[in-house]
Amino acid sequence: MLIAGRTPSEYLLASRWFLGAILLLAGVSVAARLTGALSVLVQYLQLVGLPLIGWAGWHAVRKLGFGLSQAAVVGFVLSFASHWTLPIFHNAVESLSLFVVNSTLFMVVALAGGGLARMVRSH
Repeated sequence: MLIAGRTPSEYLLASRWFLGAILLLAGVSVAARLTGALSVLVQYLQLVGLPLIGWAGWHAVRKLGFGLSQAAVVGFVLSFASHWTLPIFHNAVESLSLFVVNSTLFMVVALAGGGLARMVRSH
């Protein structure tokens, strides 16, 4: 099965280190929110995650020769590293809407990273 011209295993290979990092950030965030400890840290974890997602898009385009649509798919794959946290803090309707919002955000940021890589490569 191909998704935008690549197999799912190619997307997983392209995003494996980024998936691990985002999964770790999500786990720290959940632990901090559930315990009430490090509440300030929870607010800033997203600031670490966004450049990481952009870097994944950059990496996919620059190092692996992915196209921009494929970089967006990498962003979608990465979003699953944080989706598991949604049912912990939100009801079903909120989780569904946040799934769409988070997936879109991840895709846009990865696409921006891939676009930047393409712009740098062309100059």
